[in-house]
Amino acid sequence: MQRQVIAKNAAAGYKTALKIEQQAKEKQVLV
Repeated sequence: MQRQVIAKNAAAGYKTALKIEQQAKEKQVLV
């Protein structure tokens, strides 16, 4: 069960990182 939780957290963290990267790129384009 612990491995599943870690996997879910890793997936969520990866998605969050992608979102932050996209937002950063959009901000750079606006600037």
